Amino acid sequence: MEMADEGRNRDVGKLSRTNVLRTSASERQKEDQMRTVELKCERLHQGTSHMSISQITPTLFLSGADAPLNQALMTRKGITLIVNVTLSHTCPIYPGVDCIRVAVSDLPNARLGDHFDQVAARIHGNRSGGTLVHCAAGMSRSPALIMAYLMKYKKVTLQQAHNWVKDSRPYICLNTGFWTQLLDYEKKLYGKNTVKVAEPLDPLPMPKTPKLPSKYSMRRCPPSPRLSRLRRFTFLAL
Repeated sequence: MEMADEGRNRDVGKLSRTNVLRTSASERQKEDQMRTVELKCERLHQGTSHMSISQITPTLFLSGADAPLNQALMTRKGITLIVNVTLSHTCPIYPGVDCIRVAVSDLPNARLGDHFDQVAARIHGNRSGGTLVHCAAGMSRSPALIMAYLMKYKKVTLQQAHNWVKDSRPYICLNTGFWTQLLDYEKKLYGKNTVKVAEPLDPLPMPKTPKLPSKYSMRRCPPSPRLSRLRRFTFLAL
């Protein structure tokens, strides 16, 4: 009996070691996949600058943290309202320019959605000139707020809002939590969702939908180099 027990213990030990090896291999594969996505993101950002400013509508602009520091640029674009969606960057003080601060981090558990209505109303109510919404890189927080504004005041769906912003600034990349909050906001506004999110490393089968024009093609969303380990989601049309 003791020999039989020892044999079983050896077999269990072998299985445990095999499972550990398989898990380690799986983790390494995921890390390799993530690194590949990171490299793609780095190539995507070559030649771009956080100084760049993207025009969403004739009076609405999106940028990273450097653009609002350029007073000449703000004057040239007719900016009279700056929405600063960062924790550490201060609001510039320019004559005739208001600045509001939305102190939210770029993390999935950050409650950016609590500010959707307030910021959208300020953008909509700015009749004196243009509005610039910016975060650190102009990739996640500020695009999310602009998408919420477009849904509420331009009466578009989340899918349309995403495509609208991405056409003007191709490297936007919202974190998972902001996507979830935008989905909740879309459902609140329209009673249903037009998109769902899918993890880049865990692809879901594409739903049956009419073929979209090329500008609405679904593209994998790479993570920001600054937050390289923060998992990002892309969307699928419903």
